[in-house]
Amino acid sequence: MVVARIIRKYMLLLVLSVFVLPLTAGNNNDQKKNREQQKEERIKKRQERKAERAAYDREMNERALEALKNSDFVLEAHTVYNRWGDSFHVQDHLNFISLTEEEAVLQLAFCGYGGPNGLGGITIAGRPTKVEMKQDKKGNTRYKMVVMGPFLNVEVLLTLSGSSNRADAWVTHNTRGGRLHFSGYLKQTGDSDYYVSGLKY
Repeated sequence: MVVARIIRKYMLLLVLSVFVLPLTAGNNNDQKKNREQQKEERIKKRQERKAERAAYDREMNERALEALKNSDFVLEAHTVYNRWGDSFHVQDHLNFISLTEEEAVLQLAFCGYGGPNGLGGITIAGRPTKVEMKQDKKGNTRYKMVVMGPFLNVEVLLTLSGSSNRADAWVTHNTRGGRLHFSGYLKQTGDSDYYVSGLKY
């Protein structure tokens, strides 16, 4: 009897090893394949998003470059730096440099503070002169102009990235030597919702 029970137990284990273990191994293989497929799908989605972003940046760069060539643009600044390099996060529709219809406008607005333009800053308007535009081998564009206003004259040096509409502009007061740095995105005038104060200088 004891021998018979041992034999039956052995046979049962043999049956399990033949039928059950391969199923377990198959499940493990399926899980591994699923993980690999999920990983491949994630990589593919990341690549697609990256390609879409690159295409969008190229389109925005082309539009920004066209705006510079037509002298019809707005640089909406999300950050402004003073002459000592201190940074201030600002509202881009109120802080900008624009050029339309032979008038250049530079506006600073720090909401909550006093200022000549009623927006907590100053708005300078004038006629653009000495306009220069150059592009380097990497596709970066430099746009330079002097804005002649009734009270202030400033020099503007603007740089546009060669891969997007990311742009920076340095504004220098010709007599006092003050310097501001606008950092943001350059758009065609029709694509911007910027607001100009009625109190210009």
